[in-house]
Amino acid sequence: MIVNKTRVWLGSSLVLLGMTLFWACKTEEKLPALGERIAGPVDVATAPSGNHFYVLNSDFERRYNEGSIMVIDPEAETPKKVATIPIPRLGRSLDVAQNLMLVTYDAEGEELYRRIDLWNLENETNPTLITTWNIECSPVNGILAPSQPYFVVSCLNGNVFMGHLDRSNLAASTLDLVRSYGFAHRALYFYESTAGTWLLGFPSDLDFPDVDDFPTVDKDSYDHVADKMVEDVADEVPDLFQNTPQARRRPGNGYPYQMFIYNVTGEEAASAADPNIGEAHFRYLETGTFAKPNQVNKEMRYVYYVLRELDGTPASGEGTVDVDSRIYRTNFWTARSAPGAAAEVFYLSQRGNSYGSTSNNVLKVEINPTALAAADSSKFTDIFQVQRVYGFANDRDSIARYPGAFVVTEIEGEPMLLVNHFRDLINFSNAPFYSITRKFLNPPYSLQQASSYDSTAFEASFYQLAVSKTGKLLTCSFYGHSLYLFDVRPRTSMRDQTPIRIE
Repeated sequence: MIVNKTRVWLGSSLVLLGMTLFWACKTEEKLPALGERIAGPVDVATAPSGNHFYVLNSDFERRYNEGSIMVIDPEAETPKKVATIPIPRLGRSLDVAQNLMLVTYDAEGEELYRRIDLWNLENETNPTLITTWNIECSPVNGILAPSQPYFVVSCLNGNVFMGHLDRSNLAASTLDLVRSYGFAHRALYFYESTAGTWLLGFPSDLDFPDVDDFPTVDKDSYDHVADKMVEDVADEVPDLFQNTPQARRRPGNGYPYQMFIYNVTGEEAASAADPNIGEAHFRYLETGTFAKPNQVNKEMRYVYYVLRELDGTPASGEGTVDVDSRIYRTNFWTARSAPGAAAEVFYLSQRGNSYGSTSNNVLKVEINPTALAAADSSKFTDIFQVQRVYGFANDRDSIARYPGAFVVTEIEGEPMLLVNHFRDLINFSNAPFYSITRKFLNPPYSLQQASSYDSTAFEASFYQLAVSKTGKLLTCSFYGHSLYLFDVRPRTSMRDQTPIRIE
């Protein structure tokens, strides 16, 4: 059984290690300005036009006195650094939508607050800072809604902050703590429809993965009113987590396998009706218990689905002994839509706990809007239809099988999936576990074989990726303090090309 535990994320582990002498001596160091150098690039994103890239330099090794946001023009014969904007060190993530950019940071040393920035991208080669917030937990991701006035920041400890964009005065936008779900949820997706907006969050086991998919039984259910188990009535909750009073007192055992469904529109209305909540703010609700579940418990869903092979049969290890067996899923990294696709369709990357794990996949997920509207009473399998699109045996042309960031895009009329594989940011700096993979998604996409560029030949580490509208892919080498630019147009070879290194 997996017990939820406190993890130490990049902002504490690497930074405290590198700063031990500094804090021990209590002396002020004079570090050089970062300038146009690249230092610990931790995230990349494509500009609204599709013509430029943004790079978030974290300087995690504390070589300089700052981090930076760098603007890259990939179309020049030699990729050009168009602009470099100084920012605090230890950037964690950046996201672009609605001509805005959301940037999150971890804290240095023993500082309490972490910073969240909102940037204006009307002039995409010269981002300007709109406003800043401080939060008291380490962010793992932050994303903007595609079109509605919302954004979200999720933290390592399971806290979730909901933001509201003030269209008339973006500097007056708000950010509020709304939930404490008990486990990190890095894979975030805003679903927008005429009926409202929902936020979906999937569990993420960060740093060195120590939880994996969990096969178990869901045969019975727990009646919290009568305080007893009800036989032969499955309720999506693993029996092991609720069949004894001791198990019911440890809800954290189930957190790594639970996603959440947060009704943004509904919570905004409920918050506005509360006289204690200010206009354009969101309320905070505590999580209930097994004995006294509440609204937050209704938002949490155990994740399970069946992985299938190319012929539609269950994958190895997926066969169930009986109808009560389930495989509960964990460790998702990224959730993204595809250009031109309906909002009900999104893609999700999952990372297994070993090279050979059948959990190393990219999944296509389709939302049932009717079941989602009744999410408080709908089952996970009623709301979500899950189909594997990447991770079949014929996709495994590289040893690097840990899908992280990915993009579903269309270049020169060819729909394609581009996946960045990596192990993690701390424990595997010198290990050959990195590759960039391209897979065409022409029907039947499950038969299209993937092709990878493996980094072992030149000992580079890849982390995150972004793609321009012309088919240039940028990834960052976090440990190598550099960027790599690939050509992923349909008629280019992934294996045989030599990416351009940007330092």
